[in-house]
Amino acid sequence: MRRWLLAGTLIIIATLSVGSAQAHATPLANQADIAVVKRASTAYQAFTRELYATQPKKDSIDERAKQAAAAFAVVAKHSFSPQLGDEYSRHAAAVKEKSSAVKTLLERAPQAFASKDTQAAAVYLTDVETAVSQYDSAVGALNTTVDDANQATNRLYLLMVIGAGLVAAVAAVWARRQHTRTFASKRVVRARWAVVAAAAAPLAGAVSLYVIFIQGSDTRVVRGVGYAVLTGGVAVLIYAVMAYWRLRRAETLAAAITAGDEIYQW
Repeated sequence: MRRWLLAGTLIIIATLSVGSAQAHATPLANQADIAVVKRASTAYQAFTRELYATQPKKDSIDERAKQAAAAFAVVAKHSFSPQLGDEYSRHAAAVKEKSSAVKTLLERAPQAFASKDTQAAAVYLTDVETAVSQYDSAVGALNTTVDDANQATNRLYLLMVIGAGLVAAVAAVWARRQHTRTFASKRVVRARWAVVAAAAAPLAGAVSLYVIFIQGSDTRVVRGVGYAVLTGGVAVLIYAVMAYWRLRRAETLAAAITAGDEIYQW
């Protein structure tokens, strides 16, 4: 039974280390990326609103186009987070490439709208819309990569909960069986049930982390508290198991010595 408790605890620790690396990568690691992409989208929407206004003004359109071009230039030069893996970096490179194309087209807006050639202006707008559509597709692929990472993190948190729950259940069953099958001193019985109580601590930490994640409140501080509860619970469990087995061995040894003395006296 001790081997089962130890194996379960090691599973929690291993899952914790993997889950920690994954969870720290997403979604916090790409918050700066999200902000940059969002600003570009907002600037482009402002440009299109001015462009298709009831009474559009060329100066306002040119200014909005300039602001949007600057926002897309920031995206093109932005260093996307490398912490989400090669797939994320590959899609990020595509986003930068497409944003650069949109930026180049938007910089031509003053000249395109200054011309009286309405057909050329229409072709220009079509080119812009096509470039933006390609950019949106690249951003969508980037978001899909993040969603996949989030799903992987969700599975890791759930695995933590399952592993911690199994350890707690095994500890409870073991304590109950030991209580009915063997005679032990009150000190040993208390130490045994202390193991059961300690096994609930990692479960509480794992559940809190999972709830934090699925509710979307997965901030660095909140998650840090959850990990502190989980790692502290694992430490308490290990300490309780070791304390129980030290006490059990000590009492077994004392009983053997007492029995030997009685045989010798006899």
